[in-house]
Amino acid sequence: MSGRLSLFDVLKEGGYEACLVSTFSLDFGFYEDVMLRRMSTAGVRHHLLFVDAGMCQQALANRAPQKLGFQYSLLPMVCNGAFHPKVLLLLGKNKGLMAVGSHNLTLSGFGQNLEITNVVRYGRDQPEQAGLFAEAFRGFQSWLADYGAAVPASIAEGLDKTLSLCPWLEKALATNNTAAEARFLFSSAATPPLWQQVQPILPTAIDQVVASAPFFDQKLAFLSVLEQRSNSPPLIGIQPDQVNAPVALAEDPRFTVVDLTSFPALDNESRAQEDDQKAANQYQHAKWIWIKAETGSILISGSANLSAPAWLAEGASKNAEAVLVLLGEGAEQATTALELDGLAHCKRVETIKPWSVTTAESPATGRGGLLLVPFEQGEYLPLDIPSTEQLKIWYELPLERREMLALQPVNGLWNLKQADLREGRVLMLQRQDGPLQALLLHALAPLRERTLTGDQQKFKLALGALQSSSPDMKMLFTCLEKILKNNADPTAALRGHSSREPKITADSEDGGSLIVELEGPVTSSSGPRLRAARGDLAQMLDAVIQATRDRAGLSNTAFGEDDQGRNEEELIDSDDESGPPAITTAVISNSDEVAFYCQRRCKALVRNIRKMVGGRRSGEEKIALSPHVLVCISLVHQLYGYRLSETQTVPCVAEETLGELEQLLFSDFFNEKQKLVVDENDCLEAIEEYGQLLAYATWLVFVTGKQVSPALSLSSTLDEHEVHNQGNAILIFLAQRLLSMPRVHEMVADLLTDFGEQAQRWLAGLYRVAEQLRDNKSPASLAGHLLARSSNGGYVGICLAKEQNEKSLRVVQMAKSKGYLHEFLSLVGANSTPGMQGQLPKTD
Repeated sequence: MSGRLSLFDVLKEGGYEACLVSTFSLDFGFYEDVMLRRMSTAGVRHHLLFVDAGMCQQALANRAPQKLGFQYSLLPMVCNGAFHPKVLLLLGKNKGLMAVGSHNLTLSGFGQNLEITNVVRYGRDQPEQAGLFAEAFRGFQSWLADYGAAVPASIAEGLDKTLSLCPWLEKALATNNTAAEARFLFSSAATPPLWQQVQPILPTAIDQVVASAPFFDQKLAFLSVLEQRSNSPPLIGIQPDQVNAPVALAEDPRFTVVDLTSFPALDNESRAQEDDQKAANQYQHAKWIWIKAETGSILISGSANLSAPAWLAEGASKNAEAVLVLLGEGAEQATTALELDGLAHCKRVETIKPWSVTTAESPATGRGGLLLVPFEQGEYLPLDIPSTEQLKIWYELPLERREMLALQPVNGLWNLKQADLREGRVLMLQRQDGPLQALLLHALAPLRERTLTGDQQKFKLALGALQSSSPDMKMLFTCLEKILKNNADPTAALRGHSSREPKITADSEDGGSLIVELEGPVTSSSGPRLRAARGDLAQMLDAVIQATRDRAGLSNTAFGEDDQGRNEEELIDSDDESGPPAITTAVISNSDEVAFYCQRRCKALVRNIRKMVGGRRSGEEKIALSPHVLVCISLVHQLYGYRLSETQTVPCVAEETLGELEQLLFSDFFNEKQKLVVDENDCLEAIEEYGQLLAYATWLVFVTGKQVSPALSLSSTLDEHEVHNQGNAILIFLAQRLLSMPRVHEMVADLLTDFGEQAQRWLAGLYRVAEQLRDNKSPASLAGHLLARSSNGGYVGICLAKEQNEKSLRVVQMAKSKGYLHEFLSLVGANSTPGMQGQLPKTD
């Protein structure tokens, strides 16, 4: 009758996070093993299934579920008529798909029967369809309110939480816009009858009604209404051997009744014969009404049969239904695609087989045997049944066997040990000699996690990843950026051109230092104002701190700290009575208090990093810990310049903490004791975390204001010489490394983007030095310091020469396991040995 819809092809498009489904009959095997599995694989994680309560009991008897209450929520609807809508909503952050049709959630409905399904999409290209999705969502809300009295609030809340995954739908619910060529209509106990809702849409004069359905009321009440509005006898298509209709319909002169087994009538005889055979083997389950009028066509299709309970009944006795009404051009296109004109060429029905077999479309009996039981994680599952009652509870097993469970009396109620529960399984309960009840368990914690937004979900996964030996760096960095979202002006300095190719001109040459002099304090030229997610921020800080402890195998109590690594000084500020107030609650209202809180947490973070990577750990062990160090320094980077308001006066990262972190990196990761080659097949430079760490280390050197400085006077102490030379050596080391590692160069350019021309000049100065060293144009000294290189491959590149009275500089990587010895150096310049001039290796 029409083109087939492949739900699986739709899922391959991606972008959907939630699925709402309503159905009358249900096959748990088909839903869980086919639909749910495919949707979960495609990223759809939040699932709500609305089903007629009586039909749900039948489905439980046929095939018990295996994933219920953990991977999806089941909401049985107790309806005096039949809970009969067939609606599927796939919802995502920026898109949506709605299917409104005649298909039940069974293999027959999705693959064997002849069905009609209307597909509506919402996206950036179809924004006008948002109103239809809003109406469909209101339908789910109405059904839950009218028929979900037995659904606990903790399970029902999953419907409204769906909106957090698709903010566009929440906006559509507030605007009440309707599409020009379509209407979504639904019936519920609190709504007018479905036919009454259709009346305002119908034309004044109807030429003919063409309709089909597998079920009719025995008095033909609804067909009589259609006949009264139609200027010619309604044309009704049925399958005479399978239809549920009074046998008198075939001879009723008010209607023209035709046999659907010959539909559609096609020009090609062989194709017609093929379709005849196909139709004879398929159950016609589609329900539609085509209203033909001079002013245009209207096509109504969905779940509603041509019966009084579906269209005419009022109050609680009517069915719950859902249909889509197509108007104008949309209706014309649909009727043409379905070849509905072919119905007029079908042969007349002479007799109808009496209908006596109960099918899935008839209202089921025996309601009340379902009991939804939500529970939180704990030792026991309370059943809210007095312990004085006699109970039996078990799991059904194959071959009519049972697995009995023990009950525990706790506080006057019967309780189950949660350790005895089977995830996704249905428990059977019997009170004394009473009827059986099926307990549908719902674990609230995993179900609520499925309603987290994409960013919240990634945040939770990022926290968990910190505990692993190989955290997902990309996910962690993305998470940090989301938490501290930068609202800087996108037209700020350096954003308009490529920062990956710093411009070096003759005007930037400097007759003194080869590193451009920094003018004033280092600040971000774009003045980023970062919006805080305070709860996530505190959680991330504490999680990172605790993760560093766990990786280092350290105990909080050994350092006099609480579970988040906070010591007594940080908690009460006992050493500074005039200092800022302690942060003792999760709610922080003052911007400066948040900043002081961040300062303390960053201080604890750096302290933990030092404990984690320090001591006598081998170089290989430190390399293994580099991902965790990278997470920590990335967090410090995100907090640098962090602002909650214009009135904030305190930075979130203290200068002292930045200096300590810089010293840590250049003593434990970038020094002469760290081998350049980890083993014969694994070059350290090829390790991604190593390059990222080096990029962040360069950012640290910039924000701490380092530049090449002239030699100190002879009156300076050895310690002062050590600190001074250490800074100079770091800059020479970085200059050469950035030039020989293009990927790190790109990372550094990105990290320094917000600092404008000041960072551009500084970075250009580094490259100028590196290029001069590489091209043998380096003078014998740099700002009064002698330059040297290794005469036997002890390290890569050129460094500051070590004087006899100086301590080790400890900033040059060794290519071999030899120490950084004075006798391995040869001075660079006119007096150096031929062939020993500085040559940077080409590592790219």
